[in-house]
Amino acid sequence: MTYIIEVCCTGNLNRSAMEKVIGNKVVQDENLDDKIRFISSGTRADPQWDNVLPYKKVVSILGKAVKSGLMKETRIDKESYENDPGYRVAIQSQVHTALKMLRPIEEALRTAALYQIGLEYNGRRSQTVARDDVSLLLGNEKKHVDHAKAIYEGKKKQPEICHLNEYAGVPGEISDCLGNLDVNVYINARKDIEYIMPKVVDRFRQEHNLQ
Repeated sequence: MTYIIEVCCTGNLNRSAMEKVIGNKVVQDENLDDKIRFISSGTRADPQWDNVLPYKKVVSILGKAVKSGLMKETRIDKESYENDPGYRVAIQSQVHTALKMLRPIEEALRTAALYQIGLEYNGRRSQTVARDDVSLLLGNEKKHVDHAKAIYEGKKKQPEICHLNEYAGVPGEISDCLGNLDVNVYINARKDIEYIMPKVVDRFRQEHNLQ
């Protein structure tokens, strides 16, 4: 039997993608790759979620695009964004443009961070959905844990759902790389993941008596 551990973040672009690759390298090094397999997902990875971003997230994304020199600054009226459908659509169009520019850069920086340790991510962004084959689901933030629990609510078969750092026994959480165009941000996140994932594997191995 191969146990599946799913790691999730928001967009399945950086954190969970690196956690999947590094987690699978850990189980391979410990000769557990026939017993444990990591997969990854994002609670907001489906493109539909780009149309329902809250005001604060919109401000953050556009702000990072502006700070990075990719777009000109746009002032966003909170009340209009939340109550005027036409205004909201216009702002969403700018957000989509920002994301189209930011995501490929983020992917390249994630690739560079993994390349430093001889690893590579091959896969597409995946939306977090209820599955029958997942034994453990680890969210990078509390909101990911809450969202995953909502997805599985009422389902007959549910995985154990936990906060990644709490499961590993490590305080804090992996920093979100979204919108950061400094490779060191991705390298530091990768280093944190390298520290955490062996602890995740070790705890899971002990809990399931895997040799």
